[in-house]
Amino acid sequence: MIKALKKKFIFTSMVAVTVLLVALFVIQNVSNYTYMNSHTDMILDELARLYGIKSDFSMDLDYDDLKNDSQGGASEGELPPEQADGESDPGEEDIKPKVQIGFNYPDPYDNDIRRATYFTVTIDSSGNVKSADASRDSHIEEDRAQEMALTMFRIDHYAGWFDRYKYTSVPGEERDTIYIFLNRERELDTQRREILVSIILFIGCFGILLLLVMLLSNTIIKPIVENLERQKDFVTFAGHEIKTPLAIIQANTEVLELHSGENKWTKNIKDQTMRLSVLMNNMLTLTRAEEGFNEQTVTDVDLSSLLHEILTMYRESFARKDLYLFEVIEEDLTVKAEKSRLSQLLSLIFDNTVKYAKDHTQFSVIASGKDRLVELECENFTDYLPECEPERLFERFYRPDSSRYSKQTGNGIGLSAARAIMGSFGGSIVCRYGGNDRIIFTMTFRR
Repeated sequence: MIKALKKKFIFTSMVAVTVLLVALFVIQNVSNYTYMNSHTDMILDELARLYGIKSDFSMDLDYDDLKNDSQGGASEGELPPEQADGESDPGEEDIKPKVQIGFNYPDPYDNDIRRATYFTVTIDSSGNVKSADASRDSHIEEDRAQEMALTMFRIDHYAGWFDRYKYTSVPGEERDTIYIFLNRERELDTQRREILVSIILFIGCFGILLLLVMLLSNTIIKPIVENLERQKDFVTFAGHEIKTPLAIIQANTEVLELHSGENKWTKNIKDQTMRLSVLMNNMLTLTRAEEGFNEQTVTDVDLSSLLHEILTMYRESFARKDLYLFEVIEEDLTVKAEKSRLSQLLSLIFDNTVKYAKDHTQFSVIASGKDRLVELECENFTDYLPECEPERLFERFYRPDSSRYSKQTGNGIGLSAARAIMGSFGGSIVCRYGGNDRIIFTMTFRR
């Protein structure tokens, strides 16, 4: 139980850590890529706008020349003649660069524009290349540049990514299309390096945190373990202490019946003492089974022979409810279990069947082996299927709708004990509902 609790604590802690690290990893790298992509778009937008200012704009045009041209050709430090006389230039609005400087766009004279590595290809309306200029990109040949532009033109793509380039297009003269391809190889390489560094940091942080959680887990769960141990000791002590008075009450009741005969009072006493005895036995079984799976106590048990033996013991109980037993049990089915606990498990399942099975119906027991597993399926009909999910039937002290099952004497702990026993073998038990008010329990054992 302590090992299982420790594993659950470590698993839960590392799931939380993993979610946090993954969130940081995603946020960091997505934000970096988003910034790189938006910055690329801003540069492309500015290049497209610059090409729109002058139809004869070339890669070799110096930005200082463009700036001087926009001021009417005045040399640095000088004002145009009209402005020198204090008169405003009536054509001022026409000669200013038609470039929007604001939040969404960089300065056209910014160093990012100066350092930009790109090429342009002009394609006419017929799909023929009119001109291509790759002088600003030493990483690509002019033929390859033309091929890339034609490929995008033919599939009607005018903006997007092509390999390591991001491109856009602007209309040119005579219905031409000018493609601008901006080389982003350096930025993409930086992005990949950042992702690699993030992965290394992720693995390193995960390993360090896992080591810390494993080292601290014993200290953290110690109070919980001590509390569970005290509860287990109390149940064990109380169970053994209650057994003695129950046995005395049972014996005295039988003596009274010898002298006075059986009556409704003595019968009620025997029924309630038997019910309390079963409850305490189930609680002790559950407490022992919750200690967890122990490979050293598990041996090879002949499930086929044990099933035949216990079903024979229950035939009278089945007959009282007129249950037709349908059994298909493969011979020589061997499972990993403790024989005494496996007998308790089967008794708990069959007791549950006797309590809740509908009279005059069929009870099926099917056992078969497959690969390294053995599957045991027990199916019976009920008067009403529980209104809860099948999984809730394994909760401690849970009983279905009391108005429908008020005549049953179950204590709601038998199936909890059955699951705990299966867990101590390293197996599993599940429940599901079938049509016509059928309930099926499926147990899976290791061979």
